[in-house]
Amino acid sequence: MIKGNIKLLPLIAMIIVSIDNIRNLPSVAIYGGQIIQLYTLVGLCFFVPCGLVTMTYAMTYSKQEGGIYLWISEAFGKKFGFFAIWLQWVENVVWFPSIVAFIAEAFAHIFYTSLDAYGLTSMVIIIFWASTWVNLRGIELTAKLSLYCTVLGLIVPLVCLIMFTYYWEASGYSYYNKEVFIHMFEWHPISQLDFSVIGIMCLSLAGLEITAVHVPNIKNPQRNYTIAMLLAMLVIIISLIVGSFSILALVPIEKIDFINSIFFIFSESLTKFGYGKFEPIFALLILLGSFGGLINWIIAPIRGLMVTAKDGFLPKQFLHENQHEMPTYMLYIQAIIVTILSFLFIIFDSTNKSYWVLTIIPAGLYLLMYLLLFLAFIKLSISNQIYQFKSYLLNKLIFLAGIIGFIFSIFALFAVLMPPARIFGNEIVIYALSVIMCIISFSLPAMYCIYYHERRSKS
Repeated sequence: MIKGNIKLLPLIAMIIVSIDNIRNLPSVAIYGGQIIQLYTLVGLCFFVPCGLVTMTYAMTYSKQEGGIYLWISEAFGKKFGFFAIWLQWVENVVWFPSIVAFIAEAFAHIFYTSLDAYGLTSMVIIIFWASTWVNLRGIELTAKLSLYCTVLGLIVPLVCLIMFTYYWEASGYSYYNKEVFIHMFEWHPISQLDFSVIGIMCLSLAGLEITAVHVPNIKNPQRNYTIAMLLAMLVIIISLIVGSFSILALVPIEKIDFINSIFFIFSESLTKFGYGKFEPIFALLILLGSFGGLINWIIAPIRGLMVTAKDGFLPKQFLHENQHEMPTYMLYIQAIIVTILSFLFIIFDSTNKSYWVLTIIPAGLYLLMYLLLFLAFIKLSISNQIYQFKSYLLNKLIFLAGIIGFIFSIFALFAVLMPPARIFGNEIVIYALSVIMCIISFSLPAMYCIYYHERRSKS
C-alpha cells in the first residue's frame, strides 16, 4: 500500500469494524438501567485512555514494526514486551470458543434449527479448524474476507437491530422491561452498581492498539488519525449502548440468552413485521460478520508473537511458515487449544455460564496487558521518549489519561473476580478462585519462555 493512501472516512470505518460488535450486547443488557452509567464509566476511564495512549504510541513508533511488543520493550525491556504480546495472543485463544459458538448458532438459524451442548461443541471445533485453514491459504485471502464479511455482518445487522426497536412499538407491540426504560437516565449510587460486567465491557471495547499498524499509510496522520480515533470511539460507545437497550426492549430480561438473544430478536421482529422468510438471510449476515472478525483475529496476534520468536523467546519451530508465508506451527497449536476449551460447553450445565467464563477470562488476561501498556506509557512520558503533539494541553490530557487508564485497569481486574449473581448465584469464592487459577495457568507458559530465554542468553 502506498504511504499516505488511507483517508479520513475509510480510516474511521476501519477502526469501527475492528472494535464494534453485536455479540456482547446480551451479556451487557442483563444489567438493565445501569448500562448507561457503567458504559460511561468504562468509556471515560478505559476506552478513551486506550484511544489517546494508542494514538500517541502510533505517532512515536510509526516507522517501526512490533506494536505492543515494541512499545513495552522500549519502557521495560523485551521480557515485559514478550509477556504483553503473549497476553494479547492467549486471551484471544481463550476468547475464540465464545465467538465461534455465536457463529455456530448463526449457522443453525439459517436452517431454522438449534444446537444442544454436543452439537454446539462439534460445530465450534469444525468452524475454527475451517477458519484456521482459510488463514493457512495466505494473508491476501484473509484480508479480503475479513473486510467484506465484517462490513456486511456488522453494519447491516446493527442498523436493522436499532430499526426493529423503533418499528416494534410503531407497529403496536409493547416493549419488554418498560421499568428499565422509565429509570434509564437515573443516576445510581456507586454502592448500588453491579461491577461484575466491567470486564466484559472492557473486552468489548478492547483492541484499539491493533489499529496503530495503519499509521504509516494514513494521509496527514497527526490530524486524521487523531480525528478518526475520537470519532470512531464515540460511534462505538453510542452503538453499544443503543444496541444493549434494543435487546432490553425486545427480549424479557429473565429470558436473555448470551448466544441466542440476537437471533431471537431478528426472528421475532421479522415474523411480526411479515418478513419471516428473510430470517436466514440475516442469520447469514451475522455469521459473515463474526466470521470476518474471527479470521482476522486468528492471525493478527500470532504475527506479533512471531516477532518475539525471532528474538529467541519461543522455539525456532514457531518460525516455520508454509508456502503462503503463514505460521503453520502456531496456527495448529492455537487450534488444538481452542478445541480443548470448546468442551466447556458440555461441562457446564448452562450455555450462559460457559459463554461468560470464556469471555471473562480473556478480559482478565487482556486487562493485565493493558496494565503494562499504560504503565509503559507513563514511564516513557516521564522520560520524554514519547511523541509530543503541538498542543501542550493535549499532551497533558493524554498523560493524565494514561494514569487514569492504569488505575481503572487495576479496578477492572478486581471486577473480573465478581460473579454476576443472575448467572452464578452465590458461588463467589469458587468463581473468583477459578478465574484467578485460569489467568495464572494461561500466563505460566510465558514465564517459562522468559526463563528459557534467560538461560539461553547466559549460556
